[in-house]
Amino acid sequence: MRALHIGAGNLYGGLETFLFTLARHLCPDITPEFALCFDGRLERELISQGVPFHGLGEVRICYPVSVRRARRRLREILVGCRFDAVVCHGIWTQVIFGPAVQRTGVPLVLWAHGTVDGRYWLERWARRIKPALILCNSRFTARTLSTVYPGVKTEVIYYPVAPGLVEPGTRAAVRREFETAPEAVVIVQVGRLEEWKGHRTLLNGLALLRDVPGRTCWIVGGVQRGKEAPNLQSLKKVAADLQIVTDSVLLGSGQTGAVACRG
Repeated sequence: MRALHIGAGNLYGGLETFLFTLARHLCPDITPEFALCFDGRLERELISQGVPFHGLGEVRICYPVSVRRARRRLREILVGCRFDAVVCHGIWTQVIFGPAVQRTGVPLVLWAHGTVDGRYWLERWARRIKPALILCNSRFTARTLSTVYPGVKTEVIYYPVAPGLVEPGTRAAVRREFETAPEAVVIVQVGRLEEWKGHRTLLNGLALLRDVPGRTCWIVGGVQRGKEAPNLQSLKKVAADLQIVTDSVLLGSGQTGAVACRG
């Protein structure tokens, strides 16, 4: 089976990690190819693996010309290659590219990576582009898809996790970097700095453990968009007000960050 996976590519989080995992570890009966709109880390990682990759060009819904240009590019790809299915990852991608896929007659699959309620304007738009199949990352997500696509067959596929090989000494080195004792209990939250990801809830929970010795929390995931910068500063202030933070460390190139909270 030959499938084309379409994503945005402008951010890097759980969805992008999942797509990279697909590129490296998908079952041998499926040949994946990938198409993205934006240059970035995911594009570089896919190319480094030597998987077939197609650039669609930057798309902004507020610029209809960019939408038409990207759809035209996708149609050219689909005409030039024989795909058994096209998988749009997320509602935004479904809205942008679903019509172009349907015009070619290739089966359209939506892979939903988050919940919907059918009220957001993009979700209302998506109702007009009915996929042949919906794949969901969880049963919780699947239960919400009927608000946009009632009656469409839905399957749940949990994210695969690539087998990891940790080199000797890595654990100790990471703990030294964060000035964390080898015997400390470490709580880690990994995710983009979206307000709804639950960072504040975690910090308030940690405050209840303020007097429990030997525990550390690492909040991993830095600013990728301008609107996330105030959220990071707000989280640092909350941690300071709760008296659970001793320092903060910025890692990488600004796409990965961490606030270390110790007790």
